Amino acid sequence: MIDLPIRKVLLPALLLAVWQTALAGVPAAVNATTDTLEKIRQTKTLLVGVRKNAIPFAYLDGAGKPIGYSVDICNRIVEAVKAELKIKDLNVSYVPLESADRIPALLENRADMECGSTTNTLKRQEQVAFSYSTFVTGVRLVAKKSSKIAKNEDLAGQVVALTKGTTAESLVKAALGSYSPPVVFLMTDSNDASFEAVKSGKAVAFFNDEILLKGLIGKSKNPDEFDVIGKFLSIEPYGIMLRKNDAALQKIVDSTIQRLFSSMEIFDVYKRWFVNQERQVPMNYLFKDGMRHPNKYPAWPG
Repeated sequence: MIDLPIRKVLLPALLLAVWQTALAGVPAAVNATTDTLEKIRQTKTLLVGVRKNAIPFAYLDGAGKPIGYSVDICNRIVEAVKAELKIKDLNVSYVPLESADRIPALLENRADMECGSTTNTLKRQEQVAFSYSTFVTGVRLVAKKSSKIAKNEDLAGQVVALTKGTTAESLVKAALGSYSPPVVFLMTDSNDASFEAVKSGKAVAFFNDEILLKGLIGKSKNPDEFDVIGKFLSIEPYGIMLRKNDAALQKIVDSTIQRLFSSMEIFDVYKRWFVNQERQVPMNYLFKDGMRHPNKYPAWPG
């Protein structure tokens, strides 16, 4: 973890720069074509899309309640929307989503924003907009320790699980596509299913964002059986997804995230979800390095 003096002096300005950089490449809207705030004002309902199982960012607890790091951030955004619209009794409807349904839910107005573990990519920016960055991670693989997989090259001729609709899907296929004998890709509809394929032996490995893999390991019955290994295949900033050209809501979302980081409250949120009895995951070097070098992690080109 970063020592407290550095945090107090450097992080506010640097984090703001990281957030601004993460939005680089997003075309400026000539005319605002979306006004979610007005829709919310009229319906008194805010539709919050949340991932079903993106532990520890956004997932459903035993009672079906959305919880997680990103959900905590979005709940603060909800309060900011209430204050802006002066609607104390605002109805907040949480919409559970899978990976492949994230963007369609926004485009079809089934969700007004998406809280999960979604990477800000140039390709996704063609359809949606992103908030300031809330996290930085990268794609790696998880495998059983007994598999003796030590690096990506050991996967030649093996079955590898991938979750549909993730940045890892195209990235891994391109990175491992030339291996001989060829890698066999087992496509699934959820991270749970991909990880289950590794547990059951249907696949030898599963690629996804490092922090999500550690979350899956942490909730498994035998976490010591698994390890996250191999080099990073990407460097990916996460953000809250919104509809494009939604200037009013975008302003509230970004200003809320800015206050959360500049006040250092974000460290309490991080500790709640990443450093606790269930998991001990200190900030990875990508996240720390991103704060020290704000121009290093723009939107992922994938």
